[in-house]
Amino acid sequence: MLWDGVRWAEDSYRGAMKLMAAIGGYTGGGLLVQTLSDYRRGIASSEASICGIPLSNPACKPGDVRDFLPPEYFEKMEAFLERLARLAPRILCEETVLFAPSIEWWMRRVEVRGPHLETSCPGIYVCGDGSGWSQGIVHSAATGLLVAEGISGRAISRSTVQEFLRETCTNRYPLATGACPPGGGSL
Repeated sequence: MLWDGVRWAEDSYRGAMKLMAAIGGYTGGGLLVQTLSDYRRGIASSEASICGIPLSNPACKPGDVRDFLPPEYFEKMEAFLERLARLAPRILCEETVLFAPSIEWWMRRVEVRGPHLETSCPGIYVCGDGSGWSQGIVHSAATGLLVAEGISGRAISRSTVQEFLRETCTNRYPLATGACPPGGGSL
């Protein structure tokens, strides 16, 4: 879960770097992981508590997220978990884990020229969250379209995007294998 309530004494970039350094120092450069059940009991996770859980990122060390994140984060998190559990009760299962850190919008913007996000190095473009110009999948996709227009030298129409997505969801493009439901997706 991401939260935008942290207001660092210094700029966001430095604050995010300090948080990542603190967690990285504890984990040896990996992520911190805690089972939601350990979190709710107020105890740190251990190797035993995560054993047998299929982690999406095994480069992690068990611990307690409360040791690193500010107290005001957890007030919002508790309220969110309570509401989420009413909608999706399985979120509270024994295999749910929390990873930290999860940081967005701390990145400084990459300098670009023109509307197609070309950098000062001709032919090099930036898009997505890492560029500092977008946040989330929709905005990242939009910056990707701007870059594609810059590279191709032509505007990309809505119908072109829709056709690409339609073709992708029928598995004509190898990158989409398994990405869409059987029989293709709907637009």
